[in-house]
Amino acid sequence: MYTYKVFTGVKQLEDFLNGAIVSEPLQALIYGLNNKTLVINDGSEDRTTTFVDASGAGLSSAAILTQILATHANLRLGVGLRNYEYDAKLSQIAIFKIGFAIKAGTANELLCLPAGTVTVTELATATVLHVMASHAQGTRLSVLIHQ
Repeated sequence: MYTYKVFTGVKQLEDFLNGAIVSEPLQALIYGLNNKTLVINDGSEDRTTTFVDASGAGLSSAAILTQILATHANLRLGVGLRNYEYDAKLSQIAIFKIGFAIKAGTANELLCLPAGTVTVTELATATVLHVMASHAQGTRLSVLIHQ
């Protein structure tokens, strides 16, 4: 199977080839997360984050990441924020360590993450056949991949 994808840089291409789970770009503040849950399996057990935003003022992506990482030290090994050179205000949540998995939680939809269980698994048989770089309107890598 051939796949043609456009990436904004090497890091985004690397995350794709490593099977990272990446949310859609998040708005500056996410509302409605209070008491919602995010479940991430760190390869040994499920780690559940219950978000706190009692005032309803909304949480920034940095505040969301802080609450996720406070759940358990192991999550620091495989969860972070990505920007991929989009608008600096729009970050994405990334689960990037092989063996980590996102599971069903009540916050998944608000965080633009998959609803069911998805595991980070590298593309074992992917071969990059062609890469074309463009810098006219920011870095763009056009990549043809065979899986």
